[in-house]
Amino acid sequence: MIGRQPILDRDGKLHGYELLFRPDGTKRPFDGNHATANVIMNALTEFGLDHVTGPHRAYINFTAELLQNDTALLLPRDRVVIEILEDITVDNKLVEAVTGLSRSGYQLALDDFVYDTKWNPLIRVANTIKIDVLSMDIENVAAHVVKLKRGRMKMLAEKVETHQQHLQLLELGFDLFQGYYYAKPNIVSRRRIPENHLAVVRLLAALNDCSASMEEIEGLIVEDVSLSYRLLRYLNSAFFALPQKVNSIRRALIYFGIDMLRRWVSILVMAKVSGKPQVLMQNALVRARMCEGLAKHKELPDPETYFMVGLFSILDVLLDAPMATVIEPLPLSAEIVDALVNRGGDRGAALKCACAYEECRWADVKYDGVEREGIGEAYLDSVEWAFDATSGL
Repeated sequence: MIGRQPILDRDGKLHGYELLFRPDGTKRPFDGNHATANVIMNALTEFGLDHVTGPHRAYINFTAELLQNDTALLLPRDRVVIEILEDITVDNKLVEAVTGLSRSGYQLALDDFVYDTKWNPLIRVANTIKIDVLSMDIENVAAHVVKLKRGRMKMLAEKVETHQQHLQLLELGFDLFQGYYYAKPNIVSRRRIPENHLAVVRLLAALNDCSASMEEIEGLIVEDVSLSYRLLRYLNSAFFALPQKVNSIRRALIYFGIDMLRRWVSILVMAKVSGKPQVLMQNALVRARMCEGLAKHKELPDPETYFMVGLFSILDVLLDAPMATVIEPLPLSAEIVDALVNRGGDRGAALKCACAYEECRWADVKYDGVEREGIGEAYLDSVEWAFDATSGL
């Protein structure tokens, strides 16, 4: 198993992933060298960097010993960022090793950084400084940005947990962002769906109403010029590899059939919601594909409903309203509602498994009837599929 947490730029676009080691539940003492070696071996041999991070950089933690024994040279310099941990002893040998990596073209990040003069030799060669914004007050965070942000240096805010925090850190001048706000739903307290998102909910309702006819679905789609354009562009992208171009919504309906088109239009409708990091949509697709894969592994009926549970699991964050409020207008079955609101039933169990893997909570990565190896394979397939699926969005 391998964990990853997205890192976003100021525009909310995916910049890279930090690859994470998490204990497997055994009581062995933590060993940083073992943890990094485990991440490197999984990323390079078991999974492949392209499958885990796509075209984006992988941020990997390094201990002093691994920095000094040339382990980093096993990694492609254009695909990784070497994170130097905060508990490392800075001495001449370490500075020499880190400076050598910089001269060889590797990008370096100082992790969980708190300024001290001892770090000055490493600050000179670092590309990124990561600030744990939960470990200090906002005035101290701001002082670090003022002192350290120079030239090519990028400032990365980690452990960002709320939208308000994100906006505050943007204003302070941070370049990159990482934390649970971007990787899992944050708690919201509003009770109504914002007016500008009601159209999205209405269209999702129609798409998931089995009694809706092709003509009704077509009419709703063609009313939205932007959606029509994006749908046709998406269906004609390399992901679908169609033998001939689809040049009308009616033809798309006939070619794909109403059920498959419901799935893809639902994805596009959700991707249209502005103001949210794109990685939320990618997380939803990974969850959707993984939930569907787990259901297929057990040969359960209606695996497409598992896909919808995973896909809709970010609606509360996407529309800034509680899940129960968001899905109330949607004609969803009681089983799907229970899975989304309470994580209940078998669909809820599949969603809990997918979310646990996403958040590297290995003790909770379980799904009755599927071995851990099968769960890992489902996740890897989902990540690769989501990268391909979002390439045309």
